[in-house]
Amino acid sequence: MKSYIELLHIKHWLKNIFVVAPLIFSFNLLSYELVIKTIYTFFAFSFSSSFVYILNNISDRKKDAEHPVKRHRPIASGRVTVRAAVLIAILLLIPAVVFLMCCNKMVLTVIVSYIGMNFLYSIKLRQIPILDVCTVSMGFLLRILAGSYAIGVSSSDWILLTTFFLALFISFNKRRSEFIVLNDNKEKHRMVFKLYSLKMLELFVGLSAALSIISYALYAISPETSARFGAGRLVFTVPLVLFGIFRYIMLTYNDQTKGEPIDLILKDRTILIIFFSWLCLIIFFVLTA
Repeated sequence: MKSYIELLHIKHWLKNIFVVAPLIFSFNLLSYELVIKTIYTFFAFSFSSSFVYILNNISDRKKDAEHPVKRHRPIASGRVTVRAAVLIAILLLIPAVVFLMCCNKMVLTVIVSYIGMNFLYSIKLRQIPILDVCTVSMGFLLRILAGSYAIGVSSSDWILLTTFFLALFISFNKRRSEFIVLNDNKEKHRMVFKLYSLKMLELFVGLSAALSIISYALYAISPETSARFGAGRLVFTVPLVLFGIFRYIMLTYNDQTKGEPIDLILKDRTILIIFFSWLCLIIFFVLTA
C-alpha cells in the first residue's frame, strides 16, 4: 500500500499551493465562497498532477532505474507494475473530473493545458536545453492562473514574473544537482546534459535567483502594492525572501544526496520557518490593510 501511495507523489501537491496565492493577494482570504472555489481548484490540479507524474514515471522507468535517487521510485524499483500504475492513473481521472465539474471553464482550460504541456515535455521539450526548464517553470504559472480564474481575479504581472523566475531558480538548481550526481551517466539520463555544463548551470542558478529577488522587491515597492497593502509594509518581507533563496542555494550546494527540491525543503527547519514567517506576515498585512 505504501508503494501505491508513494506513486501518487502526494508530497508534490505542495507545489499546488501556488493555486492559493491569488486568493491571498486579492484580499479575498475571508470570502467563504471563493475559498471553496480555490479548494476545488487545488484538488483538481493535485489529482491531475498525480496523473501526470505517474505517466512520466512510466515513461522514464528505465532511465530512473539507473538514477541513484530515482531508482527507488515505485515503478523504477519494480514495486509497482506498469499495468497497475496505468490503472491507478486512469482512476485518478475520476476525482480530477469531479473537482473540475465544480470549477469554471477557464480552470478546466488551464489544467488541460498543463496536462498537454507535460505530455509535450515528456516526448520532446525535455530534450531542448533551456526550454526544458522553462516548460517546468510554466507549470507554476499555470497554477497561479488556475487560482486566479477560479475566483475571477487577475494576477499581478510582478507576481507572475516572480513565480516564473523562482521556478526557474529551483529547476536550474535541480539540473545542477543532477549534473553532479549522475556524473558520467548524465547524458544517458537527460539528453540536454550534452549541451549543459556545470559552470553554465551555476550561472543560470545565479541569474534566476537575482531575477527572483529583484522582481519580488519591485513588486513590494510598486505603487499598486503600496496602495493595497499600505505604504512600505510589504518591504519587510523582502529580507525573508532574500534569506530563503540564499538558504536554498546553500542547501543544494551542500546536499550530498541530491534529492528532490520538495524533500530538501521539507527536511530543513530553517527554510520552513522562513516560509511560514513570510506567509504569516503576508496574511497579517492582508487582514489589517
